[in-house]
Amino acid sequence: MANIFTKLFSMFRKESRTTQVRVAAVGSGGTIEPVRNYENFAKETYLKNATAFQAITCVAWNVSIPPWGLFKRLPDGNREQITDDPLVEVLKRPNPSESLAFLMLRASAYLAMSGNSFFERITQDTGPNRGILRELHALRPDRMKILVEPTTGQLRGYKYTVQGRSAPDFEVDPITGQSDVLHLKSFHPIDDWWGAAPTESAAREIDTSNAATQSNKALLDNQGRPSMIYTLIGALGDQAHDELDRHIREVHSGPANTGKHLIVTGERGTKVEPYGWSPKDLDFNEGDLRLMRKIAMSYGVFPMLLGIPGEATFANFKECRLAFWESTVLFYLNYIRGELNNWLFKRDDPLFYDYILDDVPALAPKRDMLWKRAEESDFLTINQKLEMVGYPNYGPAGDVILISANMIPLGSSVEGEGKEKEEEEEEKARQELVEQGYSDEEVDDMLGYTHGDEEQDDEQKEFDLDELEEMGAVPDEEKPFPGEHSCRLFDPGQFDRFNRINCYRRSANRCIDYIFGIKGNKSKVQALRYKKKVWTASEARAHCKGKGGTFEAAGKEVNMKEGFMAI
Repeated sequence: MANIFTKLFSMFRKESRTTQVRVAAVGSGGTIEPVRNYENFAKETYLKNATAFQAITCVAWNVSIPPWGLFKRLPDGNREQITDDPLVEVLKRPNPSESLAFLMLRASAYLAMSGNSFFERITQDTGPNRGILRELHALRPDRMKILVEPTTGQLRGYKYTVQGRSAPDFEVDPITGQSDVLHLKSFHPIDDWWGAAPTESAAREIDTSNAATQSNKALLDNQGRPSMIYTLIGALGDQAHDELDRHIREVHSGPANTGKHLIVTGERGTKVEPYGWSPKDLDFNEGDLRLMRKIAMSYGVFPMLLGIPGEATFANFKECRLAFWESTVLFYLNYIRGELNNWLFKRDDPLFYDYILDDVPALAPKRDMLWKRAEESDFLTINQKLEMVGYPNYGPAGDVILISANMIPLGSSVEGEGKEKEEEEEEKARQELVEQGYSDEEVDDMLGYTHGDEEQDDEQKEFDLDELEEMGAVPDEEKPFPGEHSCRLFDPGQFDRFNRINCYRRSANRCIDYIFGIKGNKSKVQALRYKKKVWTASEARAHCKGKGGTFEAAGKEVNMKEGFMAI
């Protein structure tokens, strides 16, 4: 019945046109085994070559550092971490014999070394939690075989074999493609089923490095002496010559035979001479460093991280480690995360696994830069800053922009700012005038608190242009001169042009110049001017305050067109 359903489903399912072509070369039975000798990879790289060992270990160690968590997508686009779900327990202890960190270390080491890695999941078979994930295991890729249907090109399952004994096949659902095994693989340009190993691209360098190390060790075992030829002078027969040729090829060739002596007999005397190249002639040290750098880079590890000299790409170790995380480690983490979530969760499931980078030391410089940019940004709301550094927002209360209290537009004032200082200056000016012999009424008049009816009327009424000309007004600008204090009563933008009458009024026998703003055929007092030589800043400020104007001390020039103040 299941076969009939599968066939019916296949009739209506859209398949790739290249599927059957892709598996045309599959051997008998549809079993696809790795074409490379993984055991040889492991021996020649991880177990023999120090550079390859450290590069693979460096990748695996760093991939295993970040902790993982279970998260839930929220309708507003944010996420929250889940702590009370059975899937969280899997992250705490993925299987009885391994921690999550070691599980990730094994999986990423297999992937870096062979280009392939496998996860096995174990789910609950019975009860209310049936189908819920309980355990995760990392499987050796050399023990796995891929099973396909030779006729349809469809993945059928996986077979895990250990020393000739096979576990039950891990079947693949023909409809959903789901299986209890997840195959992680790197890109391979000419293999449809198995990933390309970084070890393949570095195989020549690894073999050369191993051979050079072995040859150098053999030479050291011979007390540093090169191979020698002992020749007994005289003719050799054909048989002796053939035996000598075979002896050289079988006994004296290869790095393991470095330092072995060769004795040749002759008829008249003996001659001894060295043969072969010494490590100095071969430039062993520099050549080995070049090989080490190539091997490290093939695994995505910068030579500086492994202590290999000659690398000057980065200014310091901290920059190198950060670049390694961004270019290599995060690729592995993102790949594993995406494949695990695609394998363990349904398409519409709001739950997902993700790694957490908050406490990774290598990324501390990047976090510090991000926090600094968020803190110094004066155009972002509190919520935007929180989301920028990865924290949940405060809700509507956080949709505000905070700025420093001293950050105000030029020409604006904060209510109450400098009030005490102005009062102190006013009181000081009052005392100085009293000491000069002025009465209280005169002082009040000078400070603008009492004035004659004529002056009060002048500041409130409007004037005709003819009347203004009769008073002796002359054209002027609103902009004050550097030698006079200003008291602005009305915004100059309300007027078309300005006229000026010098010493139009007096206070305590000191002249006050009046600026009249003109709009159409009418004008009124726009500002007062106090000569700096006659009025102190505190006296002029106190008088302006009494008039209800805005005071500006001499020495400041306001550019009305450009909108800035130059001191």
